[in-house]
Amino acid sequence: MSDPISSQIDLLPGLDLIFLAEAPVLYHCHHFNLFLDQTIDDALGAEPGLELRTRAAHDAAYQLLEGLSRRLDLRTPSERIQLAQELFSRTGHGTLDIAAPGGEGEATGTHLHYGHSWVDKYGQLVRRRIPVDAVAAGFAAAASEVAHNLPLGTLRAHEEECIGLRDSQCRFRIERAPAQPRTPPLATLATAKQIQPENVTGRFDDRVAQIVRGLREFLAGVSGDERGLVQAFGVFVTLHMANYYNRISYEAVAQLRRRNPALVPVLEALLRESGQVCVFHTFGGILLSPEWEGLVGAPT
Repeated sequence: MSDPISSQIDLLPGLDLIFLAEAPVLYHCHHFNLFLDQTIDDALGAEPGLELRTRAAHDAAYQLLEGLSRRLDLRTPSERIQLAQELFSRTGHGTLDIAAPGGEGEATGTHLHYGHSWVDKYGQLVRRRIPVDAVAAGFAAAASEVAHNLPLGTLRAHEEECIGLRDSQCRFRIERAPAQPRTPPLATLATAKQIQPENVTGRFDDRVAQIVRGLREFLAGVSGDERGLVQAFGVFVTLHMANYYNRISYEAVAQLRRRNPALVPVLEALLRESGQVCVFHTFGGILLSPEWEGLVGAPT
């Protein structure tokens, strides 16, 4: 990721938590992203799940883009839209072209992380009935709001065409939205107050810390290719918004607890499984990569 965006990345001391312009971010692969989204939809139903995921992405992206625009002193709509599109591609989410003068309009996406990786993994096996790209939809709406100094929730975006539905492209309609209450996302200070470093020691701590630093330095230089995708270690990688993950996970549990509390343990088990799926694919790929062999040595 290039300057000036990379200059806004901070690491919370002692916790290995990454923040971009005060918004928490982290790396995750497409296996995790697809599994987690499907888990939310299975728990709540396809349409309610899509609505929750789009709203969560919208809120998290607004926090991120507003903070970046303010820190970089970007004042015009064109500057802010350009920042949003660049950030989207550099963090591995694909290419998003937003054309919304005054806020309303449309966005088109190519090689979107969710749609592209879903087709790559499931396209020959499963036929979808709802769009894949809730994150891109929420991001497009937030980008239009931030660009035109509109309050969060003024706009909404709906994916009208999606390659996951076997359309030829991904296209979003950005329009005015009815007012809804919003949940403020967590930022650096609030996170630091909630989480304190633990004094835990283990075997080979110094060696592990060295490996972690090496991996972090390697990932810091990774950004989207000409498609806006990060393809590494045998997976598609995103630098994603942590508040998106947190919001859809905790809210899905809360909603299911109100509807059918007996199923909450099943949902929680699937949420854990999404993380295990990611570790299996991503870290397995890292262990077999030349980068790992150069940093640590060949697996034995």
